Amino acid sequence: MTEKSQTLTIEQALFGYSDGHRQLAASIPLSSTDAYELATRSDLAANALLGPGASYIGGFALKESGAFAFIKTWPAPEMPRPGCVWSHVLILPRKFLTGQVNLGVLKSLFHKPGSGASFGDFTRRIEVKRLIKSRPADRLEVQRIISAYYSGRPLHYVDPPGETFEEALLAVWSQQWPKLRADFQFRVVFGAAAANDERGLIVRVGSASSSSPLTDSADKPKSWMSAAADDATSPTITPLRRFLWRYGRDAQRPRKAFRALVEVFMAEAERSKSLPSTIQRWFPEPLDAATLKRDALGVSPTALSLTERLDGEGFVELALSSLALKSGLIKAEELETTIGAFSQRDVKSAVIALGRRWEAGSNDAERILSAVARVIEPNTLSDVVIPIPFVMHVLSVRPGLVERFDATRLDEADILNLLEIAPDSSAVTRLLSVLLTRPASEQSSSAMIRWVGEAFVEAVRLSLEGNLHESWRQVFPLHARDALTVGLGELRGARAVSHAVALIDFSTEHDANPSAFVNAAEQPGPNAFEAERNDLDVYLLVLCIQRDVAKAMPIVADVLPRVRKVALENGFSDRTRALLDRHLPNLSASWDLNKRLLKLLRKARRDGVDITQVVESLSLSNEELLYIFEEDSDGLASIMSLLFWPLSRF
Repeated sequence: MTEKSQTLTIEQALFGYSDGHRQLAASIPLSSTDAYELATRSDLAANALLGPGASYIGGFALKESGAFAFIKTWPAPEMPRPGCVWSHVLILPRKFLTGQVNLGVLKSLFHKPGSGASFGDFTRRIEVKRLIKSRPADRLEVQRIISAYYSGRPLHYVDPPGETFEEALLAVWSQQWPKLRADFQFRVVFGAAAANDERGLIVRVGSASSSSPLTDSADKPKSWMSAAADDATSPTITPLRRFLWRYGRDAQRPRKAFRALVEVFMAEAERSKSLPSTIQRWFPEPLDAATLKRDALGVSPTALSLTERLDGEGFVELALSSLALKSGLIKAEELETTIGAFSQRDVKSAVIALGRRWEAGSNDAERILSAVARVIEPNTLSDVVIPIPFVMHVLSVRPGLVERFDATRLDEADILNLLEIAPDSSAVTRLLSVLLTRPASEQSSSAMIRWVGEAFVEAVRLSLEGNLHESWRQVFPLHARDALTVGLGELRGARAVSHAVALIDFSTEHDANPSAFVNAAEQPGPNAFEAERNDLDVYLLVLCIQRDVAKAMPIVADVLPRVRKVALENGFSDRTRALLDRHLPNLSASWDLNKRLLKLLRKARRDGVDITQVVESLSLSNEELLYIFEEDSDGLASIMSLLFWPLSRF
């Protein structure tokens, strides 16, 4: 950086008596408008009584050129007319107010001309070093000025304030950002003279009130005034100063924004949860302090931001209250990118905040919701704190998550809606599983019929676990044919098949052959308990009876010995006993199930079925053999030969 770029230029002018109060010298030609305004404002103030060595300052923006006029006025008793004054004017262009770090240097640039002195020094421009420092101002005086100016109250002094006040005022002026600096007007008013300029700092001298008390909160360590005074008197550039200069530049009401920005800075430093509401309370218009809001929302480059990005909850609060998208504060692609970078913790807190702040028909809310829905992960979506309406929205736009979502949180209507968009059979099964653990209704039963195969297999699984609601045992018997057509081949193991048979209430109103049940039972799977095995054996025997005993004789030979053993021990359940009673041949005078089982073989033999394999598997008495063969000596001899001399067949 060159030495030239390290300096800034200001202009100057001198006003005093010469056949009236007028311009005496200047380093730049002044327009008639600016010259007249300076002549008026630099003359002795009304009611002013200045003793030897006294002076006062003032500052305002020139209407025509836009430059800022900083004036210091001294009495000129040496002049021939009473009330004459010297006024040295420093004319500060906007570039100076924007680029000069410390305005305290201006105090040393004022000088009072002597009587009859040459005014040539006032016709030259003044070069000021940008980074020059001045001594720290008095902190209490700084705080009094801050309190008065930003609350719109005058400062009161008995006598014109001197160097301590000037240093403090320049410190307060220095901490302001360029736009606020240009608006910072100040003037001294003597006695009861009127001062209606609400934009500026009014300093009253010799008025009834001799002091300007600080507000009640000024002495609190963390009050905004205390924080501002710390910054204004700091010998180095503080984080607050950087904060003010970055975020004050697009604040719509600079003077009011000063306190607001200090409050926001303090809330951010304390990581207060109220930060979004603090920002919106002080800057209610959507585009007011837009840079601050964009940085807080996380849409500005991280390297430029002087505030941490809000969490998900804070993002939603500020984005909705400031109508971020509708107002143009942020663009749609910025919203997507920012939310896309959210952690799942921020995603969750954003969803919760959306639930609290949802405004029907709010385009901003809907866009935020959609963006969050695209990045939420299954584990986060399943958290019980996530509102169900949001869950349903996410699942509707991302049906692939259905299979990985804990649907037990949903009510029946929501599950039925998701069934319509479930992307695959696995997702369908997951949803049906939840319905099967709840009481069957007309609506859920209709869904089961639509996906009866998948529902049947899942119902069997839940039955094995003891989680199937009992009401479903009244539904599946009515749809046994369809359920078995799709579901039987999916079953694995004798226990699963036994539960499937019980689930259709031992119905034989279907097209499945006994061998299909046997094949499923022989697949690797959970072993059946004794009672479950008994139920399955009885069902297989009944199914063989109904279909074709001759073709199913190998199955009969396998199950009949176990069924007969239970019959002899009188160990049937009421359900299987009733089933056998309905399907076994009748005996007119007896309920003896064992004999009715033997009559089944007797009848099969009579019909020409080879029952040798079955008889071989049974331990029958001579009496039972005679009953089966109806005392047919040839047949009995033949079977006895096979039973006791099996090698004779070879």
